[in-house]
Amino acid sequence: MFFIYAAAFAVERGKEDGVVPGREESRMLELHLLGQVRLLLDGAEIRVAKRNVTVPMLAPPRGQRRGPRTEIKERTYMLYRNAVLALTLLAVPVGAAAAPTPVPGGANQVSAMSGKVGETIFNGVLRIKIANIRDATAADNPGQMNAQPNQKVMVMSVLLRNGSHETFTDLVEYTLADKDDVSYSIPNSTVTHANLHIAQGAAARQEAMFVVDRDFVPVKVLAACVTCGTKSPFRTVRFSIP
Repeated sequence: MFFIYAAAFAVERGKEDGVVPGREESRMLELHLLGQVRLLLDGAEIRVAKRNVTVPMLAPPRGQRRGPRTEIKERTYMLYRNAVLALTLLAVPVGAAAAPTPVPGGANQVSAMSGKVGETIFNGVLRIKIANIRDATAADNPGQMNAQPNQKVMVMSVLLRNGSHETFTDLVEYTLADKDDVSYSIPNSTVTHANLHIAQGAAARQEAMFVVDRDFVPVKVLAACVTCGTKSPFRTVRFSIP
């Protein structure tokens, strides 16, 4: 409320001195919502807020001699100007000038729903559950994948349930990513029942066994539809791996 009081004080002081700001003086402040931040004070430029604030110089008109009344007018206008500046500065949030510009995610950023492995997520078409994703054990018979010494075999189990009103026949692709976002797309040739045909309300299981680099540690898996049209309600789901 300081700036309101200051402005009122300046105007009342002007009335006491017999000086009331005219039409031009009452427009001492011009605010323009621009991207730059500037304060123009008697020709000096100071960047303080996301606005342009222009304050005119307080000098007597050309040809008018400086006298006591002129000094009173200048003091009054100075109070008025300071009050308006206080209003402007206080109206701007403290952190506005220092707020960082959001960094875009880039052209390849994926907008996806989020969940965890073991959870069932409905994405508008399917109820998707990544039951597990892990390194293969002897019981999985990983030898059939012919992995190299610098590679390892992983397995994944998925349950898909059709939650739409139509039979689902599109292709779902799974992509793994590590903590550095290094990704690996699981080949469809390693996924059982890759060519889906799920009737309304029905479900299908998919199993995958695949080879990755031995030091690759996935922290998330994305389930996306690669054949769905742009108007499809199918949304990509990102599952975090514990």
